[in-house]
Amino acid sequence: MAQAQHQVTSTAQDTRGVSLTVYNQNFAVVRENRQITLREGVNFVRYEDVAAQIDPTSISFKSLTAPNAVAVREQNYQYDLLNPISILNKSVGKTVRFRQVHPDGKVEVLEGTLLNPPTAVVGRTDAGGGGNVYQGLVLRLNDGRIVLNPTGQIELNELPEGLVSRPSLLWKLEVDRAGVHQTQVSYLANGITWKADYVAVVNKDETMVDLTGWVTIDNRSGATYRDAQLQLLAGDVRRVPEAPGMGGVPMEAMALKRAAEPQFQEEAFFEYHLYTLQGTTTVRDNETKQMTLLSAADVRVTRKLVLDAGRRWWVQGIRAPGMGADTQSVKLNIVVEMRNSQENNMGMPLPRGRVRLYKADDRGNLQFLGEDLI
Repeated sequence: MAQAQHQVTSTAQDTRGVSLTVYNQNFAVVRENRQITLREGVNFVRYEDVAAQIDPTSISFKSLTAPNAVAVREQNYQYDLLNPISILNKSVGKTVRFRQVHPDGKVEVLEGTLLNPPTAVVGRTDAGGGGNVYQGLVLRLNDGRIVLNPTGQIELNELPEGLVSRPSLLWKLEVDRAGVHQTQVSYLANGITWKADYVAVVNKDETMVDLTGWVTIDNRSGATYRDAQLQLLAGDVRRVPEAPGMGGVPMEAMALKRAAEPQFQEEAFFEYHLYTLQGTTTVRDNETKQMTLLSAADVRVTRKLVLDAGRRWWVQGIRAPGMGADTQSVKLNIVVEMRNSQENNMGMPLPRGRVRLYKADDRGNLQFLGEDLI
């Protein structure tokens, strides 16, 4: 007797919890718990609302309710999204109509078989009823005539198969225990990264600073992570170019004078540092999000003048008297140092990032003094 087959679609509304670990190498580990009703036998589960930049080779699916009662037999990642180009590409050999509206208001309909997909989208036009002009189309009319690059509003009898409105995972599951299952799906998603920035405001006599650390998360993964448990992993990784729109820290944040309770808890993890957000947050798609990493007031600092003499050496042959090089002036570097200790109102390992130094003038206006990396 053939096993019964059950089809079910799971969306973000079925989510019961999301956790996200973001690495500063433009990827993240996504873990999502969803509630899915499964029947005994073969189940085809369409899992929607996943990241568009998912790594399909990294996907893990399991039932938390009955791990040994659910087996994954097949797994597919469908990302052929529904749009005019993909529809035309899959409509080759099918009947299409081009509705053209002439300047005198007369409507003409060209109906025939589409012989090839478009090669390019040229642009929009008001001729022939408006809409995009798809270059390279060839249409065989019902009377046998061939029309090259037809224009007008395109109509189809039905949508082609295999197109999806959003990226989806499709599993074929073999289930021995029917009922509501709490499931967990884990995968790697590209296009999401984070970095740290710091703002240090030095006091009048340059002996203390108020330090504020910011985490900037840039999410371009193609998914929104609502009410996620957020973790950030920092380690000895290669720096990558900054993405547009990620520079700078809000100026209003510099006015913080009192140390606030840190909303990230740091812990050593293998050879890295893991920063866990206390509570949850929503990381939206195509969003740059800034969150406070730390806020420390009255951090003692020392100001030093440093000569980097090592950079001034070069190989030079002995010259005759009067032929030597002129004496050159060398600029001194002004270095502000602080001890990262609890006694100095600090004590949290700081991820690598850019530090911007400010000082208030006699009018109380903050002036930018310089920046460096830690």
